[in-house]
Amino acid sequence: MRSITLTVFLLIGFFAKAQIDDAKLLDFIETQRYAELANYIESIYPNGNEDSKMVSRLAYAYYMSGNLLKAENNYLKLLQKDSLSFSTLNSLANIANKRGNYPHMVNYYQKILNIDSANFYIIKQTAFAYQQMDNEDKEFEYLKKASRINSTDPEVAYDFSRRLMYMIKLKEADSVLNMALAADSSNMLLLKGSLSINYSSDNFNEAVRRGETLMNLGDSSNETKNKLAQSYYYTNQFQKCISLMEQIIKSDAANETTFYFIGLSYRRLKNLDKSNESLNAAIEAGISNNLGIYYQELGKNREELNQFSSSIYNYKKALEFNNKLNIVNYSIARIYDAKLKKTKTALGFYKQYVKNADKKSKYDRPFIEYSTSRIQELSSSK
Repeated sequence: MRSITLTVFLLIGFFAKAQIDDAKLLDFIETQRYAELANYIESIYPNGNEDSKMVSRLAYAYYMSGNLLKAENNYLKLLQKDSLSFSTLNSLANIANKRGNYPHMVNYYQKILNIDSANFYIIKQTAFAYQQMDNEDKEFEYLKKASRINSTDPEVAYDFSRRLMYMIKLKEADSVLNMALAADSSNMLLLKGSLSINYSSDNFNEAVRRGETLMNLGDSSNETKNKLAQSYYYTNQFQKCISLMEQIIKSDAANETTFYFIGLSYRRLKNLDKSNESLNAAIEAGISNNLGIYYQELGKNREELNQFSSSIYNYKKALEFNNKLNIVNYSIARIYDAKLKKTKTALGFYKQYVKNADKKSKYDRPFIEYSTSRIQELSSSK
């Protein structure tokens, strides 16, 4: 309010010399009728005015009224008189921003940085301009500079950590956000960034902490609920996972992943009927890239229920949709071998598994060894 009052007195003091109606001027400013203010000034000086203060006032009136072209023309007049004016260069950069001319915006900011190379606001705005131009390298460069000057600015911390995430530098990204969160622990933008980083780096305990903080602060977005729900699953909090995923379903934002994690959670809670119901829902909502996984999980459920024919059917469907799920060949072979006593059929699936198995994988090694021994035993017993 103080700055507005000061501006009013400056305007009145200057325009009094030009026989401007003080009451009318004050009314235009207090009611923010800037277009009328610009027209009023133009009516007093129809042929323009070379006084820098007058041109500055007119440029500002046009800017505030939304007439960016006329505002720019007047600021360019000022720039011709003083090419190093911070306020003029900054105003022209703001106009370029509003007009979507980001190369011009960068150009004006570069001129300011030539004068004041450590100006945090200008560096931050330059990073924003490069972001709009999809120049990721330059955006990163200026975000890094801005972060060095002020590591607690939430917008810079969030954008800088986002760029680090894209570069798979998750520890650095987390460090950037933690410094900013130390200054503002309830900043929801920073917390969202931290949730994403910890979720992406499989640090699920921390992801739960960040997600719960966001929820307590009133964040009800499905993006937060989804990441928190999955983090609950990976920290063995299965009922909490189900509850959050069901909230997503109620908001009509469910997808295959929603039903998939509900299905997995119900399995861990030993409720296989509910698990099957959700996994089937995942299949109905799913796309072909993931259907193989869902059928594989259904196969596991059927196997636990000793429904071996149904289990094999689901395992084979998994292979139909994703023939890279080689472990499914082992699962089918084991059922035919140990449960259904169809050793000839089992032999074929054991061979198929060993043929496609990753011989260097520590995970696959025990399955390969067992399958190889069973192949030898079944082959010799023919």
